[in-house]
Amino acid sequence: MSSVSKSRAMPIYLNGEGQVLGRLASIVAKNLLRGNQVVVVNAEKIVLKGSWSSVEKEWQSRFELKSAINPFRYSPKRYVRPDMYFRRVVRGMIPWRKPKGKQALRGLRVYIGIPKHLENVEFINYKDTYGGSGKHYVTLSKIAVRFGWKEVENANG
Repeated sequence: MSSVSKSRAMPIYLNGEGQVLGRLASIVAKNLLRGNQVVVVNAEKIVLKGSWSSVEKEWQSRFELKSAINPFRYSPKRYVRPDMYFRRVVRGMIPWRKPKGKQALRGLRVYIGIPKHLENVEFINYKDTYGGSGKHYVTLSKIAVRFGWKEVENANG
C-alpha cells in the first residue's frame, strides 16, 4: 500500500504572493508527499529571482527548443499560465510516475487570484520563502504575459 493515505487531513492554504517559486514549490511538494492536501492562491504573484533580462532570456531559450521532425507533435509542452506553470514545477519535485507521486499530485490545487469559495480562509505565508522585496525579481504574471498569456481579471469566478 502507498504511504500516501486515501483520506487526507485538513488542507493547507498557502498564499503565493511574493513567494519565491522554487522555495514555495519545495515546501508544497514535501507537504503533498506527507499526504496533505495543499491549496495555493495568487499563483500569478509568485516571483522569480533575477533581473528581467536574465529571466526573459531563460524563458526564451526554453520556448525555442523544438523538434526538427514535427515541432507541433514532438516538441516539449510548455505552460505559460502561472497556475499550470507552478503545478509543473511542483510535479518536477515529486516522483509523479509512481503511484505515491500520482496520489500526492491529486492533492494540489493552484488558483489564479483568490476564488470566492476561499475568500474567508486564513492563508499561510512562509517568511523564509518570501522574495518579493528588493530590486531583482519578476512575477509569474509579468513573464507569462510576455510569452502569450492573456491575463484574466477574475479567472476563478
